[in-house]
Amino acid sequence: MELKDSRAPNSPIPFKNEVDGLHATQLDWIGDEMRMGGLVWIVARVGRLIYWIHGSKASQFNGCSDLKSLATYVLNGRFLNDRDTKAIRQMLAGELL
Repeated sequence: MELKDSRAPNSPIPFKNEVDGLHATQLDWIGDEMRMGGLVWIVARVGRLIYWIHGSKASQFNGCSDLKSLATYVLNGRFLNDRDTKAIRQMLAGELL
């Protein structure tokens, strides 16, 4: 799991480049894990929203203006419910990609 927190939550592109988003070493690690059959999630917080993005989409993360299009699941960080908890369990178990 790679955790990211936007320093510019009001920006149209919250993770503009590898300084703000995924660094080259992180992209390499994600790629290696994916090639070995591992399960990787990028969990990115932008303001109140938390985007769960599968590692297979890591190369599209930096510079993306529509993280929702990459996300498997989007949480409102202020309000978690049973559906959210179930989805998180499924994602961590590799059942929801």
